[in-house]
Formats: sequence, structure tokens, C-alpha cells
Amino acid sequence: MTSSSSWRLRVGTREFRSGVAVCLLSFLMLCSVALLLNAKTKDKDDVQWLTSEEAFDSSHNGNPPDSGSIRKVVIDASYEEAFHAASVAATQAMWDVDKQDKTAGVLLAHRITDEPPFSEKFWRDHNRIVDKTGTKHLYFYRVKTNELSAKQTEVVVEGKVQGYCNLPLKPFFGMGKSFAEDYNKNCGELRAGMWLNANDQLEVSQFVVLLRNNLIAAGGM
Repeated sequence: MTSSSSWRLRVGTREFRSGVAVCLLSFLMLCSVALLLNAKTKDKDDVQWLTSEEAFDSSHNGNPPDSGSIRKVVIDASYEEAFHAASVAATQAMWDVDKQDKTAGVLLAHRITDEPPFSEKFWRDHNRIVDKTGTKHLYFYRVKTNELSAKQTEVVVEGKVQGYCNLPLKPFFGMGKSFAEDYNKNCGELRAGMWLNANDQLEVSQFVVLLRNNLIAAGGM
């Protein structure tokens, strides 16, 4: 009788523990789903995505670009030839052209990518390994064509990037306060739209190469 009662007690205990484990597992799964849905909702609704015009409008661009954010090239070609070659190069570079104004010499374009919130260099500089899953990024480009003479034209390229990242980040598991503050500062700028270093952007360099190639092919250089 005692042996039977002990057996039932042990079985009941195992069943109780199994039930608790299932409940905990279900709770954790529900939390994970909730966090995922919350992240997706934030990614969709929490960032006010800019248009190409807004990205370079004085009311949206914050601080003016420094010299490193501007790529200038002077080419031996007429204004007409240079503007046409720039328009073709933007398309060849896989940029989506949003606006072309030949009279003003302005071309606006963008491209969309999924990538980590910040560059690998950012994480290396801070000696951190964190979640670097892809998030939505919008790269914006402004190409300005300036006539210098009948056969000489200056082409100026500027770029900005706007991306999604979580705010705010609080120190945890040994992550220092200074790192969290640095992350939040960069994240705020990224979400608002920050200037790119033009000379570090392969896409800008590719655009300049395509621009020159188009002019050579057309006999303009």
C-alpha cells in the first residue's frame, strides 16, 4: 500500500514537473513571438522614412556635410554630355532615380538594402560582438552638375543613409555605459538620416567610374 502510494506520488511529481516545463516553454515561446512582432512593428512604424528630396532638404538634413561627405570630379565634357552620362550611370549603378532636373543640374536617387544597423568598423572599434542581423537601410544620393566652361564640367556626389535600429540601448551583461551612449547617439543619427563618407562608399566610386566610361564611350572625353 505504501509502495503503491509512493509510486503514484513519484508519477504525480514527474507529471507536475513536466507540466511546469511545458508551461514555461510555452511562455518563453509566446514572449519570443511578441518580441518579434514588436520588432517588426517598430521596423515598420517607428521610423519616419525619408524621400530622396527630404533627405537633402535643409529642413531634414541637420548638420551640413563635411568635406569627407562630398565627392567632386572635374571632367572634360560639356554640361549636356556630363548630365546625360550621370543619368545613365545612376541607372547602371542600380540606383532608383527619383528626380532629374537638367536645368538645375540635379539628380536624386536612392537604393534599399538589408544590413546590420552599423558597419563592421563600428563594432570592431568598440570591441563588441552583438546581434548584427539585417535591417532596412535607405541610401540616398544627390548628383549636382556644375558647368565650368563649354568643355569642362564639375560633378558633385553626396550621400546619406537612413536605417532602422532599436532605441534606447541600456548597459547589460558587461556592456559599458559609454558604449550604450555611443550606440544610442549613432542610432539616433541613423534613424534620422546621416551623411555618408563619400570616399568610403564603393557605390559612389562605381558611379564615378561608370560616369567616365559613359563619356568615353560617347566620345566626350
